[in-house]
Amino acid sequence: AEPAARLRLRAELSARGLEVVTLNGFPYAAFQAPVVKGDVYHPDWTTPDRLAYTLNLARILADLLPDDAARGSISTLPLAWRDPWDAGRAATAHERLDQLAAGLAEVERDTGRRIRVGFEPEPGCLVESTKQSTAMLSGMDTDRLGVCVDLAHLACAWEEPAEALARLRTAGLPVVK
Repeated sequence: AEPAARLRLRAELSARGLEVVTLNGFPYAAFQAPVVKGDVYHPDWTTPDRLAYTLNLARILADLLPDDAARGSISTLPLAWRDPWDAGRAATAHERLDQLAAGLAEVERDTGRRIRVGFEPEPGCLVESTKQSTAMLSGMDTDRLGVCVDLAHLACAWEEPAEALARLRTAGLPVVK
């Protein structure tokens, strides 16, 4: 939470020849708890908590990026667990994505650092595959938002990597991570 602490961390990382260019923003809390199960998908993108958390990560990452990094990235959950889902939740989630893009633009204006967020398709979630990514995520701000491609998740969805990447490219969805 303290910018001065982040700058000290960045200096220590630099002194050790380490750099941070990406963060895993999927876990919110207690990700390493003995029983995580469905709790890992909360808060989801229908809540203001997920938005605030991700924008805080963007501010942290902007301070930690090395000077020569063109941009940073954050991966996040694919909107929500698939059930329950309805038109109201979908509309709320898309409003949050618009707010996220605006917040990332503000971080860039304030810091000069571009941070992008990638939604990571995962089994059991609203977005499980790159095909669902193209259906559910099209229309969002692709300058700041895109997809996180995880090869293990592609395998779970029986997707061929080259075809999955071509599908995303055709839909105009960037691979952020």
